[in-house]
Amino acid sequence: MNMHAHEVRTLVASLPEVYQPIYGYPELSEHASRATEDRFEDIKRVYEALSSRLGRPLRVLDLGCAQGFMSLSLAALGASVVGVEMLPENAELCRKLGSQNPQLDVNFVEGRLEEFVSSLDEDRFDLVLLLSVIHHVAFHVSQETAESTVARLRSSVPVLLAELAVAEEPLYWAAALPADPASIFGDALFVRELRRTGTHLSDVVRPLFFVSDTYWYAANEIDAIEHARRGGHRFAKPSFRSTRTYLISDDRVLKMLSITGDDAEVNRRELDGEVAFLRDMESEGTYPRVIGVDEDSRSLFLLREKIDGQLLIDAIDAGHAFDSFLVVRDLLKECIELERRGLYHSDIRVWNVLARRRGKFSLIDYGAISPSPNDCFWPQNIYIAFLIFVKELLSAPQILAGSIREVAVTPYGFPGNWSAWVADLAEYPLPQWNFALMLERLEAAFQDPAKSAVDPLTTKEALLKMLEEAVTVIARSQNQMASDVEASQMGFVDMVRSESARISNLHNDLLILTREQHRLDDAHVAQATAVSQLLQAAEAQRAHSVELMEKVGYTCSRLDELNSFAVAGKVDSQALQASLDALAGKLQSIEHSLGILEHRLTAIEIKEGENLAETLTAHGELAREVSEIKVRVFQKGFWSRLFSR
Repeated sequence: MNMHAHEVRTLVASLPEVYQPIYGYPELSEHASRATEDRFEDIKRVYEALSSRLGRPLRVLDLGCAQGFMSLSLAALGASVVGVEMLPENAELCRKLGSQNPQLDVNFVEGRLEEFVSSLDEDRFDLVLLLSVIHHVAFHVSQETAESTVARLRSSVPVLLAELAVAEEPLYWAAALPADPASIFGDALFVRELRRTGTHLSDVVRPLFFVSDTYWYAANEIDAIEHARRGGHRFAKPSFRSTRTYLISDDRVLKMLSITGDDAEVNRRELDGEVAFLRDMESEGTYPRVIGVDEDSRSLFLLREKIDGQLLIDAIDAGHAFDSFLVVRDLLKECIELERRGLYHSDIRVWNVLARRRGKFSLIDYGAISPSPNDCFWPQNIYIAFLIFVKELLSAPQILAGSIREVAVTPYGFPGNWSAWVADLAEYPLPQWNFALMLERLEAAFQDPAKSAVDPLTTKEALLKMLEEAVTVIARSQNQMASDVEASQMGFVDMVRSESARISNLHNDLLILTREQHRLDDAHVAQATAVSQLLQAAEAQRAHSVELMEKVGYTCSRLDELNSFAVAGKVDSQALQASLDALAGKLQSIEHSLGILEHRLTAIEIKEGENLAETLTAHGELAREVSEIKVRVFQKGFWSRLFSR
């Protein structure tokens, strides 16, 4: 094992968790918590698609990069990567792996991701990874901080790839998460779920989202968003405004339909019908080509060619002049071609007409084309409904749009040549009507530009006009009431949303307070434990002090006793010293006498045996006396006491 491998192995051994594979070290990655390679395949496809569109390597920000697998893997594709990691152990390992791969343009920063993002410069990065980390900000800091962090990323970086924890997870942070994980992306124009992946923490899978206000990514295509329209037009019902979005680039249109709400089934049927029609008509070259169809768990995506033009309702709202005759003529020609194929457009409205170049007009909303010869609304009859469309067109911009359409079935509500056209059609039994007949009678009615409107000639005709006008007044009143109710409902919905948001904020505040209370409780328990330990230590110290006091008292008494012994010993010593001095004097006297005797023995000639015996006897008695004196001295213990001091 070389030195670099040994250093990496040591750093890996010190990690609190081997969360990802260790880049370049498969032998150290066998027990990684998450496989990661599956998610990287989706991230790689996004990277390559965006890099191809921009024509250069991407600048990538990897927030919460863990052990740096994603950062280093993207750098290996040519990206310039900055990884941000909070845990020092992870950051140190990332830097070591980066230093071992000097050919990669990758740098690692140690710090908190929300703090890094708060000072992030716009246009510094092309792509940001936010993989299973933002829920930690929501729980440990606040949901507001998590949302503001994501909002800042959306405004600073074109594409966000975010894997989110969900509220269904049986983990402590789940209570801080919203019911819909994608709500953290706010009003982002494009949100698509790329995949769902399991974790080592529970059986609940986590979604990985592509989020952008700049690009869409569907049917393996990525394109820039030049224009966006929610709901399609201003007359779209409120539910459609929230479940249908149109994203437009230079040459393509991406239609997104939600499949999570009440309109899910309607939206799916419409998209299926549109795809079937456009693919069936592809060889004709009249309608846009389908480029791709895609879906995730939340939305359907239809990517098709863009037809240049402007919605007729937008032209009306902008005050642009247009020729109503040309609009009706072109639409009748298109309806004739459809009718020849046994097809009908069930929703011919001013918002489903496209004003194209060179003064041409055509129908859109291809999902409304089917074999059913009925309008989707009152009065159901496809031809009478077309007359009402013409009346709405002629009444623009005061278009009656609502739950009840304007009644326009007699010639008397139409001006000039239009009145003659309707009167001419009225001569034919309704079962004989078709779009070819309607075009034929229209052209005939307009051959004489000066032809005047048909005036009521009989009481019956006047009565029909009066009834039609009365019904129209009622319809306008009913639609206004419905509009007011709808506005009231929308206001109520907004109020509910506002209250829900307020309750959510209060809930988050409560979570924060609960966490703070738990922290205080933990601190209180720790403090109480510490106090208890201090009390126990004080009690032990007190007992030890009592024991010491007892020992001190005993020691003092012993010292007093010893002092008494010392005093007594001192007196005894003095007495013994006096006795010793006396005995010593006596010994000296005896020794002097012995010396005299010995001198006499050597100096006097012993002539008689009895004199010598007397002398020896006297000497023996003196010797015994000296021995007895020595015994008595040692029995007193004087010498042992003297030498022990």
